[in-house]
Amino acid sequence: MLCDGKMKIGTRIELEVRSKDGKIIHKHEQESKSWLANFLRALRAIMYVDHDDNVETLKNTSGNEKGYPNLRYTTSAIMSVKAPEGNDSYGILVGTGTKVVEPEDFNLDNKITNGSGTGQLLYGETSVENVGISGNIITLRITRTFSNNSGSSIVIREIGLVMTTEYESGYDYFLIARDVLSEGSEVSVPDGLTLTVRYVISVTV
Repeated sequence: MLCDGKMKIGTRIELEVRSKDGKIIHKHEQESKSWLANFLRALRAIMYVDHDDNVETLKNTSGNEKGYPNLRYTTSAIMSVKAPEGNDSYGILVGTGTKVVEPEDFNLDNKITNGSGTGQLLYGETSVENVGISGNIITLRITRTFSNNSGSSIVIREIGLVMTTEYESGYDYFLIARDVLSEGSEVSVPDGLTLTVRYVISVTV
């Protein structure tokens, strides 16, 4: 997106399949068009003054409406995507679905769950790297690695980014980005190999 013909804000997704010795054997990149209504509503809410109020209404990954941010504690998670290893509730998620992305999407079409059984992947930690500046380009990378110990190849067709927020009753989860890989660019992860998925947000000033 261009602003006054100068500033450019963009997001791309990167998928890398690596061999057991860490070499990249397949790589796919495409522009992300994935930021959803939940994301902008959440962004407005955290820019608002009263974070203990229900400033906005988001739809959680179960499809239920939830007031946001509605914080009660100063240590509450508000927009965390830094999911730990083995947690497939938030952070970067992957799936096999092909449903067209819509603004009100609240979950992946067909999420791949964490595990080593049929059709499953082992989820590593989602990392949120430090903001980097190179010349006039500012970059933020969010990364997660998945391991395939299922016994067969798994084809990735969609990816998403889910944030978590803490309420008095516990944690809830909200999809803020979802992308379906472009036709013909699905990524197959053979058994025994790993997949690294990355959201790269960049601003050129």
